[in-house]
Amino acid sequence: IIANLFSASNKNPLTFCFEEQSLRLDLCARLRLGRTILLIGEGASNEASSKSNGKRVPMNERAKYKLIGFIMMFCSSSLMGGIGAFTRFIDAPGDFVSFWRNFAGLIALSLIFCFVGGSWKKIKETRFSGMMLLSGVFLGLLSGLYCLSTQYTTLANASFLIYTGPIYSTILAAIFLKEKLNIKGVLCIAAVVVGMLFIVGIVTPEGLTLDLDPKYTFGNAIAFASGVAYGLYLFFSRYREDCDSNVRSWWNFLFGSLSIVVLLVWHHFFLQPLSYTEKIN
Repeated sequence: IIANLFSASNKNPLTFCFEEQSLRLDLCARLRLGRTILLIGEGASNEASSKSNGKRVPMNERAKYKLIGFIMMFCSSSLMGGIGAFTRFIDAPGDFVSFWRNFAGLIALSLIFCFVGGSWKKIKETRFSGMMLLSGVFLGLLSGLYCLSTQYTTLANASFLIYTGPIYSTILAAIFLKEKLNIKGVLCIAAVVVGMLFIVGIVTPEGLTLDLDPKYTFGNAIAFASGVAYGLYLFFSRYREDCDSNVRSWWNFLFGSLSIVVLLVWHHFFLQPLSYTEKIN
């Protein structure tokens, strides 16, 4: 991250904005990764307590799935953090880049389905539900609104507000899904939030840099909406766990792309977009 910050001095501000966005996406993946680690520890504890007659009981199915989930989350977090290596070469409007990031995923996954037997059949046989629609819509909104907010407020404000999303999803999961929220989970979330404040530059040796200037009110509102969208995406993704993950991803990419198209139209025809540097001075 530091290397990219120092190499950004000669870049188009909008391009630099997207590189920053891509690098920071890793933070939220790490938050979910931290929660997964806690679940794995819990499963390992249950396994240890089940020893009998000096023989070790094989890992139960629950602990096995948690371990698989941890490995997948670690890999996705690492890959997501590498997006910045590509976005630095993109010089295009934010919502346009956001659309193609989702639509390219839809195209790639569709091509993979063409070579993996039974994939399209799974999509046809999977019962579609409103939760699948909502998770896709909010996936598009969290990306599109964040990109839009960076054109109306500071990068620090936009980055801080979008990454409040996991806090909302954790609270919603505790209320509606009855997920346990213990002191360990709260401490992990707090640690990630504090680390994020340092990384995005809200907390510096000179003090706080969160800018509450009234001229950024509109941009801050959009950034806050992107955080809410992120939280709702994480929350609705917990429903329909019976659905195949590849099928779910395909629907997410589809509805995410369509949601960003709506944002593109709204931004172009109703907000009369200016250049990035004009909006944030």
